[in-house]
Amino acid sequence: EEKTEEQKAAEAAAEAAKYQFEADPLCKDDLANGAAIAAHHPEDARSYFEAAITKFPNCYQAYNNLGLLALYAGSPTEAIRNFEKASAIRPDYPQAIINRASVDVYQGNFGRAISYLDSSMAASKNSVDVMGYKAYVMVLNGDIDGAIETARRALKKDEQNTNALLAMAWAFYRQEKTELSEMVFKQISEIDAGVAEAYYGLGLIALKNKNMSAARSAFMTAVEKRPTFAEAHMNLANFYLDDQDFVKAEEHYKEAIKFNPGLVKAYIGLGNAYAGQEREQDALETYQKVLQMQPGNKEVIFNQGLVYLQLDPKLKEDATAQDEMAWNQVVIGRMQTAKTFLMRYRDEVGVLPEDDPTPEYIRECDARVKELERANSRIQRRIEREERAMKREAEEAAEKAAEEAAAAEDAAAGQEAPVGEGESAPEEGAVENGGEENGNEGNQAEEVPPAGENADAAEEGMSEEERRALEEAEESYE
Repeated sequence: EEKTEEQKAAEAAAEAAKYQFEADPLCKDDLANGAAIAAHHPEDARSYFEAAITKFPNCYQAYNNLGLLALYAGSPTEAIRNFEKASAIRPDYPQAIINRASVDVYQGNFGRAISYLDSSMAASKNSVDVMGYKAYVMVLNGDIDGAIETARRALKKDEQNTNALLAMAWAFYRQEKTELSEMVFKQISEIDAGVAEAYYGLGLIALKNKNMSAARSAFMTAVEKRPTFAEAHMNLANFYLDDQDFVKAEEHYKEAIKFNPGLVKAYIGLGNAYAGQEREQDALETYQKVLQMQPGNKEVIFNQGLVYLQLDPKLKEDATAQDEMAWNQVVIGRMQTAKTFLMRYRDEVGVLPEDDPTPEYIRECDARVKELERANSRIQRRIEREERAMKREAEEAAEKAAEEAAAAEDAAAGQEAPVGEGESAPEEGAVENGGEENGNEGNQAEEVPPAGENADAAEEGMSEEERRALEEAEESYE
């Protein structure tokens, strides 16, 4: 059944509400269409919002929405400009004021955000939403008591104000009053099922209580309610990483980074997801981004060591002995690099916890280097034995060919030279060319090989089984 325009508009408005982009009856079509696709198709959404401004220059919601797009794209200056345009058109528009302050929050400037909210309070006609958001920022700034007092003042005006309730819930969470915090988060979800942060808070509490199933479910709901929720994406990705579903983990870490480019932990998780997929270069490049953002990040230093320790390059199936030696040498270099990172991590941490695996990993690096060096020694001896064997075979073949050529020559000469007149064939038993009558030259002992050739000569008389036994004895001696 074909939907009416009213039904389509209602669905678009409902979809827009999920993404927290504003829509107004004056320019509702472009705003609703843009809001419905903003999270996944930001450039197309931008076109709709710009079209709304072209048609209605005072469409303040469109400026607010453009500000959100800029904020998620990592352009805070452009975001501020658009939020302030929205506020200039309508000074009492609380969402633009809150979003402008949120830029400072994303950048960690909580004090500046609070000052901006205070200065905007009069213009917003003492908006309960603005007051509630201020209480939330005060929690982030560590002023828990002040946050609770401000939230209570807001709740006296509107006992169901979700911004003020969120501030109360997070204040209780910071005070480790988990049961109170959980109760308020649930109250918020009952008042407005679209408040993604309530589910996010419930997810963190479930994590703290080690209820992993409930935590995962809560983070999934938070992402469904607000697909631009970076921290919820990151926590959900952590579950996929633990499950070794590295592709899904990568997907959600990228979403987290997309909507909060400064989220360092999401970059670390993304690097780990790449490492799980054996995408070494991607992992190392991502870890380098973290070090640019946070030089000396200990977790990344440790993880780089693990990449070199655990992700060996592939040795081709038809590898020659020389290929194997070269591969072993590459891995030796990787073990030395891994050890360097792990020792740096150990030194920077100082006193390691008893269950820290770093010392064991360092010993593993040393053990593998020794093992691979011994392997290369064995391969080198095997190559030398094979070369000697080939040399012997070539010499034997040449000697045999010479003997066969000489025999053929003698046979040909015998056929061409018949016995002449007056000559007779030698009598049976007669000795030619010296024989016993002329000494013992025919019974001379074999020539003793010169010094240095004893090993080769000894191996010449060996069977294949004896040579293998010699190799095994040499290896066991090592």
